[in-house]
Amino acid sequence: MLDWQNWSGRVAGIISLAGYLPLIIAILLRQARPNRASWLIWSMANILTLVSYYASGARSTAWVPLCYAICTPIVVLLAFVRSGEGGWNPFDRWCLVISALSGIVWWILKTPIITLLVNMAITYVGALPTIRKAYRNPKSENKLAWLLFFSGCVLNTLAVKDWRFIIFIYPLLGALVNGVVASLLYWPRRTMAGAHD
Repeated sequence: MLDWQNWSGRVAGIISLAGYLPLIIAILLRQARPNRASWLIWSMANILTLVSYYASGARSTAWVPLCYAICTPIVVLLAFVRSGEGGWNPFDRWCLVISALSGIVWWILKTPIITLLVNMAITYVGALPTIRKAYRNPKSENKLAWLLFFSGCVLNTLAVKDWRFIIFIYPLLGALVNGVVASLLYWPRRTMAGAHD
């Protein structure tokens, strides 16, 4: 018998992985300029999120965070050596410190739930510079990549088997945040004159 939720989770992971291809190509061609702070925060938080999410019991929905944990460091590297933008403010530094501390808390308390929730919060708060940039300068982001990220998260929500809060909140918030960025990029409007970060 076909387990459609496991299948949905795997396809969600593949779609999310596919989203990185147009993004990486656009960065290499200097057609996209990822926000360095967002992507570095996401890179660190995604690794801790994957480990703690899996330890919390996620299985069919773990493919998307696995993809993110593998691919976000690549985008970070390209953002710093190729065509990223954005600097470091105290908020960005605090997000990184809190993310690191959440891993220490997990190690001490032996509970992945706190680490998962803290890093999910950091991941989505870390999206704010990118959301702002997508609104002010949509041409600085790759539309196809964000559409694929959103599609992967929606499909990952369908892969949820265990409807405990700690399992379903990750794909649900992922769909929400990626949907906000994608909608800002696809929303028909005039680009603000002289918009910049």
